[in-house]
Amino acid sequence: ASRANDSWITMEVKTALFHSEKVDHLRIKVVTERAHVYLMGIVSTEEADAAAQVARSINGVARVVKVFEYL
Repeated sequence: ASRANDSWITMEVKTALFHSEKVDHLRIKVVTERAHVYLMGIVSTEEADAAAQVARSINGVARVVKVFEYL
């Protein structure tokens, strides 16, 4: 996957998180490398699972890695 594709995936994941009622998008950082999406932040386990589900739903995502610290 190209860097441009990674940037596009990151933007799509951030947009989807923004529209999700189950997560506080301001507490989640999204980094994409070779179509692998890394989700970071300090969240509840419910928010972490919801954010991962949102990221998995984005076209082009090969893998979602949760790197969260839990409240």
